[in-house]
Amino acid sequence: ACGQKQFEEKERTFRHLIYQFFGASFFLENNFLKNIRDLLLRPGYLAKDYIMGRRKQHMVPFSLFLLINLLYFIFNPLSDLSLSLDEQRIQVYWPLIEEMVNHKLETNGQDFDAYAALYNSQSLSLSKSLVILNVPILAFFMYWFYSRKKYYYADHFVFSLYYMGFVMLLAIVMYALLLLFNFLFAWNLGGIFPLFFFGIIAIYTFVALRKFYEQNKVWSLMKTLLVIFGFLLTQFVYRIVMFFIVFWTT
Repeated sequence: ACGQKQFEEKERTFRHLIYQFFGASFFLENNFLKNIRDLLLRPGYLAKDYIMGRRKQHMVPFSLFLLINLLYFIFNPLSDLSLSLDEQRIQVYWPLIEEMVNHKLETNGQDFDAYAALYNSQSLSLSKSLVILNVPILAFFMYWFYSRKKYYYADHFVFSLYYMGFVMLLAIVMYALLLLFNFLFAWNLGGIFPLFFFGIIAIYTFVALRKFYEQNKVWSLMKTLLVIFGFLLTQFVYRIVMFFIVFWTT
């Protein structure tokens, strides 16, 4: 047909098909690993390049986020993004929703443990696709914190995609290190995991904000505190939203 590429005979061979497959796979792997390296070691760099139009060497933010999301739920290092019903019970908002749960148990004739098993399975399943809800919530806080800067909401959304991607990637890396140290030296470092985790996030946030929003150190430090607070609020809102979605679908 007019305007369509005409394939040569050699392009229709099985050998060429295999070559294309492995070529594309190598490119994806190579590009993915480069983006992972930049995401971990160059805070704010990928997001800044993307909004400035320098995108040729980078994966699309959504694609990178989804691949990291896939890895996260394969290893599942933290339960924060898919709280069990028992973990929901220790949240500050539980007294507001406890009656709803009790009513469902009475209506369905279930005990708590039976429903918890169903809830936990659904929570883990849905969280794999709904974890991205963290991004627009965090982007809203970023838009609010930087309301005087000339950035679009979409810019903050891109920053938040990479930021949440980093958080999940960091959790995977630290979880792997915990297992490694425990295996090699029988060190149980789980107690200090949160300290290191949030310490690294705080440093990363400061550097990423400096790179992306180009403010001085004092303003960036102040905004770091705000962004971390916004991140914690994002997690709070996400957990409530996840509860209602899982609750209504079980």
